Amino acid sequence: MSGRARRARQLLDEQGPRGVWFGALAVAGYRRLAIFELALEREPSAISPQLEVSFERLAPAALDEYLAARPDLDPTRVGAWFERGHLCLGARHEGRLVSSAWAAAGSLPSPYLGREIPLGSRESCSFESYTPPEQRGMGLGPALRVAMARQLRESGHTRLLGTVLPENRAAIRIVEKLGYERIGTIGVVRVGPARRDFCRMSGGHEAPGGV
Repeated sequence: MSGRARRARQLLDEQGPRGVWFGALAVAGYRRLAIFELALEREPSAISPQLEVSFERLAPAALDEYLAARPDLDPTRVGAWFERGHLCLGARHEGRLVSSAWAAAGSLPSPYLGREIPLGSRESCSFESYTPPEQRGMGLGPALRVAMARQLRESGHTRLLGTVLPENRAAIRIVEKLGYERIGTIGVVRVGPARRDFCRMSGGHEAPGGV
């Protein structure tokens, strides 16, 4: 089976026929992400993972350690995230990094859409959440998101956003269990060298950059 066929089969298993269809559209030039919002007016509910962990903000000095856990990422790009002041929160078990996630400040880098998504001074957006396969299913990712929401709330933020492929049912279940609400869709349409960006919000919610 070719690599393309394996990817199509993986999409079919994870996201169903709709995921395969929109995967093909993404290749053709139409891409979109669902926007989810976690309001931070109230203290987030605590989540206890199955491993005993401590949470800490990773400093730029931890770049090599982070990249050892994420060899799939470009070191220059990750270094730029630190330089721009994005929050990188890590979960440690017995001193070892077992989960991590970022929260963007100022704007969210979105390679999938090929653009930066603007963010207001009182909002942030999570990205690059990662837990190694051997630690998945232990509640580390959700517990880390709660710890991130708590830190952002204490620093004066009023909402934490997240962007998810609409067909990624597993990721949507996770954020909805954490209390996120879907508030809109952001995307791009490309035809040759031309592009049109769009952002559709629902229920009177503010678009990213408006808070």
